[in-house]
Amino acid sequence: MAPLVNGQVIKRSNLASGKNLGFWTSLGILISIIFFASLLFAFNVWKKYPLRRLKNLEVSDSEQKKQLTLLRNEVTTLETTKSRLENTITGKDALMLHKDITISRKDALINTKDTEIARLNPFEHEANTLRPQIGELKDEIRDLQRELQTSKSATSSEKARNTQIARRLVFVTSELAELQQKGSKCS
Repeated sequence: MAPLVNGQVIKRSNLASGKNLGFWTSLGILISIIFFASLLFAFNVWKKYPLRRLKNLEVSDSEQKKQLTLLRNEVTTLETTKSRLENTITGKDALMLHKDITISRKDALINTKDTEIARLNPFEHEANTLRPQIGELKDEIRDLQRELQTSKSATSSEKARNTQIARRLVFVTSELAELQQKGSKCS
């Protein structure tokens, strides 16, 4: 079948004419040169690429090993820090538990104190009402103690006087008895 260009059949004789033949030959040679140059370039790149890639991989591998070492050191540091923080948290938890226990004990003491205050409040009110009476009674007791002291001293002086009177009575009685005896002897 004959080639078509713009809907027209082109005959071979037109393509192979002398004036077009040189053009088409040089175009074919140029395309062949470009094709082979491309193949050679691709082959060279393909040959060199694995070496460059290997060198890049070696560099990348050493960098990654350094980064891995740094990351491992950082992980070790972070684990140490984590351990210290966990110990701190454990200590603070124990301290908080101790403080909670202390607070609950103090709350219990406050409740006990409040209960005792509520229980003793009526007695306090009664004591407040009795205090004036107690003062009056203390004054009365002092007065009675003075009177008692006065009475005791009066009693002791009366006893002394009674003792003197009793002695005198004994003396007078004995003299009267003597006089009566003498008077009965005389009569």
